[in-house]
Amino acid sequence: MSAMNLKSRSKNQLWVKVFSIFFCIAIIASLFLYISNNFIQRSENLAPNEVFQKNTREYVGIWGLDQIDILEVTLVYHGKRPELPFENLSSFDEKKHNADFYSCSLRNLTEFPINLSSAEFFSEKGERRINRGLTYLKKKWSSTIIEPGQTIHRRNLWVWGERDDNRLIITYQAQILNSPNTSSIKELSERIAQNKGQSLTFPFQVILQFFR
Repeated sequence: MSAMNLKSRSKNQLWVKVFSIFFCIAIIASLFLYISNNFIQRSENLAPNEVFQKNTREYVGIWGLDQIDILEVTLVYHGKRPELPFENLSSFDEKKHNADFYSCSLRNLTEFPINLSSAEFFSEKGERRINRGLTYLKKKWSSTIIEPGQTIHRRNLWVWGERDDNRLIITYQAQILNSPNTSSIKELSERIAQNKGQSLTFPFQVILQFFR
C-alpha cells in the first residue's frame, strides 16, 4: 500500500472519530434537554411544607427551604366575576374567557425581607407556559418586596379553560435578602451563614383551579 493511500486512510479514520464524538455530544445534549423539559413539566409537583385545604379551590400553604417555614400563601376564590375595581385584567376578555377569579396573599414568616424575582405560568390543559420577570411582578403585586412579618396582596388572578376543568400553576422564585437582622429560626440563620452573604433562593407555587 502506498504512503499516499495510508495517509488518506488515516485522514478518513480521523474524520470518522471526529464525527463520532460530535454525534455522541449531540445525543447527550438531546437527552439532557429531554430530561430538563420533563423535569420542568413536573415542576407542578413542588410540595409545600404544610397545606390547609379549605375546599377544592382555596387553601393556606406554608412554603420554605429544607422544611424551614418562610412564606405563607393564602388563596381565596371569588367566583366567576372579578373584584371591583377591575384591575390587572388587561388580557381578560369576558366574551371569550369563562374564568374563575381569585385573590392571593403572601405573608413573610421570617425576620428577613423576601423578594419575588420571577414567575412561570403553566396552563395544565394545553401545556402553555409563560415566564415573567421583575417588571411584570411589580406591576401586578405593586411591590415585590415582602418585609419581615408583612403581607402583600394581589387581586383578580384568573384562570380559564376551553374544557370542563383546568389548572393554572404559577411557580414563583423568591429570595431571602441579606439583612443585618438575626433570625429566631436557628436553621435559617445557619443556612444564611453557610451561604456566605448570598441571597437564599426558594420556589413556591400558587395553583388556580378552573371548573366550567
